[in-house]
Amino acid sequence: MATLQIRDLPDYIYNRLKEDARRERRSLSQQTAYILGKGLNLGLSNQQKRIKVLKSLEMLAEQTNSLDLSDPLLMIKADRKR
Repeated sequence: MATLQIRDLPDYIYNRLKEDARRERRSLSQQTAYILGKGLNLGLSNQQKRIKVLKSLEMLAEQTNSLDLSDPLLMIKADRKR
């Protein structure tokens, strides 16, 4: 895998990337690669899609401690309430 170094990156961009990475539970490198891929209209691999869905489900479970994740209807209702 290649490495990319960015010089003279404005602080406001760095801070936004850092905050977005924290919110998305990614490393700064992962978030930067994700944003670059999205900007270049590159799709996520199937594995990345599965990881993203699983993370979303984990976050949903944390937010709704009593939610039964085995029932899709309850998951949809909880998501719509957000």
